[in-house]
Amino acid sequence: MKHKQGFTLLEIIISLLLIGLSLSFILHTSKNNIQTKIKTITEREATALLKEKIEELEINNLNSSSLIRGEETKNTNTFFWQILKTPYQKDLTQVTITVSWTENRLIKQKKLITLYPDNVL
Repeated sequence: MKHKQGFTLLEIIISLLLIGLSLSFILHTSKNNIQTKIKTITEREATALLKEKIEELEINNLNSSSLIRGEETKNTNTFFWQILKTPYQKDLTQVTITVSWTENRLIKQKKLITLYPDNVL
């Protein structure tokens, strides 16, 4: 009786198929993790820009215009921001700050709406 040595062609093909499927799953999961991390960083930068604009508004007393717009680049992202001031009630002004950016060919945005006494702005 002879003993077989080595693997059959079918065993090798099945092994390569399992290795290929495993690597495919690992790469797909890694890609999704990287995309999620990039999205989180971008949203964090947009939130920081919102805070920065509200602080500028408080410090600089931007009385000049009811609509102020601008563009800023942080890391590799370009953000477009807008500050809109509208009268709300007696002695109050509504301030809307919007930060927009493009992500995967879609426009994303964060918006902050708050009220200020007229003597602050």
